[in-house]
Parts: sequence; structure tokens; C-alpha cells
Amino acid sequence: MDHYEARSWNAWHRHMLFVFIALEIRMHFKKLTMPQAYRLIGAAFVRDPLRVRKALAELMYHLRRNFVAYQSYRKKKLMLLESG
Repeated sequence: MDHYEARSWNAWHRHMLFVFIALEIRMHFKKLTMPQAYRLIGAAFVRDPLRVRKALAELMYHLRRNFVAYQSYRKKKLMLLESG
């Protein structure tokens, strides 16, 4: 347990709880990265609706940007395959 750098048993359990919740969210929403899942969980635990809305808006922004980047990469790859 020394590599977790937790000072108490309760801190280790809390850390593991966050990890399991993040993994469950990530399994349900396949496109999320772990940092995005952590941010979403952190916003939900604060219980501030404005913070949750902001986290969701940021999440949607990044998902859209990732999709646009994927489309651009795929288009470039297809063009290379057709020309080569």
C-alpha cells in the first residue's frame, strides 16, 4: 500500500471508491477519458449545480473536439491510401 501514498486506511478506501466510480462511468460512457471522468465526479460530489453544468459543458466541448480530430485524421489517412 505504500505506493498509494495514503496516510490512512480511510484515505485509501476513499481513493479506491473514486477509482471504481470513475471506471464505472468510463465503461458506461466509452468516449470519456479517466481525467474527464474524475472531473465529472469531482463536480458531482461538490453538489453545486453550476459546477456540474460547467463540467458537463467542458466535457461536451472536449468530446466534440476529439470527434473532429478523429474525422480529420481518418480523412487524411483515407486520402493517403487512395493516392498511394
